[in-house]
Amino acid sequence: MRESVYRGEIKQLMWSDVHLDAPRPFLEVRASTTKNKKGAVIPLVPALAQACGAQPSPGILPGATMPATIVVG
Repeated sequence: MRESVYRGEIKQLMWSDVHLDAPRPFLEVRASTTKNKKGAVIPLVPALAQACGAQPSPGILPGATMPATIVVG
């Protein structure tokens, strides 16, 4: 299991890649966005999961990307 995400992968994250309702929240990094073309599951630390949950998510827009900045704390 990977524990980090490259900047280019972060820029391509979509809200559909963020799974905050799972017992252990995680990011799903799509294979199409990775350097080695392999998907990955990245667990989220509680503070980041909470910060993502506080952001306005355009859930009705398939393919909407995440905001460039998420404030934690």
